Amino acid sequence: MAERNPAGPQTLAAEAQSWLEAGTHDCVGTEVVLRDPHTPYRLAVRREGGAQKGPISCVSVLTVRGWWFLEARPAKEGVPLIESIQASPLKLTTSGLVKKAIHPTLRKRWTITREHDLLAMVCRKAPRGGAGRWASEEDLDALAAYQKAYNIERRTEIEANFLDAVRGKRIAVLDHGGRPAAFAKLSGKTGNYACIGGMFTLPALRKKGLGKRLTAFLIGELLNEKPAVHLIVDDDNDAAIALYRSLGFEEVGTCYMAYLKD
Repeated sequence: MAERNPAGPQTLAAEAQSWLEAGTHDCVGTEVVLRDPHTPYRLAVRREGGAQKGPISCVSVLTVRGWWFLEARPAKEGVPLIESIQASPLKLTTSGLVKKAIHPTLRKRWTITREHDLLAMVCRKAPRGGAGRWASEEDLDALAAYQKAYNIERRTEIEANFLDAVRGKRIAVLDHGGRPAAFAKLSGKTGNYACIGGMFTLPALRKKGLGKRLTAFLIGELLNEKPAVHLIVDDDNDAAIALYRSLGFEEVGTCYMAYLKD
C-alpha cells in the first residue's frame, strides 16, 4: 500500500507514525520525515506476511530528493520491500538491525558508493554549563558559511533553508569574539524525541569547549518540549561519542546510512 503525503487522522501515514513511535528508538529518521509537513514524500508499508490487512511490519518513506528511510520489525520484513521498490533512491537510512537483514539484497540491487554505521544516543536530563542562543536573521551569512564548511568536512550535500530555521527556532549558535563560532540544529521531532544534529565548531576555535556548551544549551531548551533528546553519531567518532556521554547521552541502538547508485 502507498500514499503520497497523506493527511488526516485515519490515513496510512497516521498508522505508520503510531507503529514507528511504539517501537523505534534508534533510527528515528523515518518518523521525522512523516511528521514534516514541508517535505514531499511517498509512503509505502508492508503488512505481516504480505497481507492486504493487518499489523504493519515495514515502513518505507522516499522523499523527492531521493532520501529513503526504512524500518522493519522483524528486520527480514524489509527484504521484500527492497526487492519490489520502483525507484532510484540516492541515500538509505535504516536501523542497524535492518541493515544486517537487507544488506545482501541491497548490494545486489544497487552499487553502494559510501556507507556509515552509527550509534543512536539519547539524553533525558539537561546537563549543566550550557550556553548559547537561538540564531537570528542577522546570522544568515554565518549560517551559510557554516553549512558549506560542514558539508566539505562531513562529505555531505545538505541544503538548508536557514531563514525558515531561524524563524522556527531550529538552529542554535554560540558566539566567540562577537561572531557565531559553534552551531547545532534541531533536525526534527518524533512522538518521543527532539532530534539534534549538525553540531559543528569552526576549526580554528575547537578544543575550547564551545561545542559542548552549545549542545548542553540546546538539550536544555528541547527538554522543555520533549522527554528526551536523540542524536546519531558515526560509531568510530570516539571524540564525539565521549563528548555526548559526558553530556548524559546513553546508547539506545545503531543506525546505518548508505549512498546508492544504479
